[in-house]
Amino acid sequence: HELPRLLEAINAYPEQFVKAALWLCFLTGARKGEVLSARWDDFDFDMAQWRLPDSKGGRPHVIPLSGPAIKLLRTIPKVDSNPYVFAGRRKGAHLKNIDKAWRTIRKNAKLSDVRIHDIRRTLGSYMALQGDSLPLIGKVLNHRNPTTTSIYARLEDDAPRAALETVGESLMLAANNRVDSAVYLPKEG
Repeated sequence: HELPRLLEAINAYPEQFVKAALWLCFLTGARKGEVLSARWDDFDFDMAQWRLPDSKGGRPHVIPLSGPAIKLLRTIPKVDSNPYVFAGRRKGAHLKNIDKAWRTIRKNAKLSDVRIHDIRRTLGSYMALQGDSLPLIGKVLNHRNPTTTSIYARLEDDAPRAALETVGESLMLAANNRVDSAVYLPKEG
């Protein structure tokens, strides 16, 4: 219920580079600093890849680009004599700080406790909910240690649980029983 409000507030924000940077975070799972310092030369649109020469993990990382990510990147204007995707105010520099913009976006979305880093967690959560494996989520988010990705393990259980709930309710209806009054359930006490 919070995500639509947040996305609406991002879309309403007037600064194109800030808005596009936040969307690129959502579409790739990249960290804020990686997005803000992205260089046009790091993107290979033919291969649909973003090659980060150095990531937080201290090693190169290749992020596959989805169709929506490529479409977004193609809408961002290139600034003459600036190698960065998200051009900063100073000539040849990249956008450095979007914290003030983020506070405005959060306020407009009526979300007081959401951090930009939560965007990565949202992407990982959506991947887990759609059934993607923990190793795949870890690879996308460039986690060096599998235990870092293990936070999403509980989310992987939600889809199977929901499926079993639906099947269980169907079986109870087929037997003309309700789950809470079924004969086979042990009596309390």
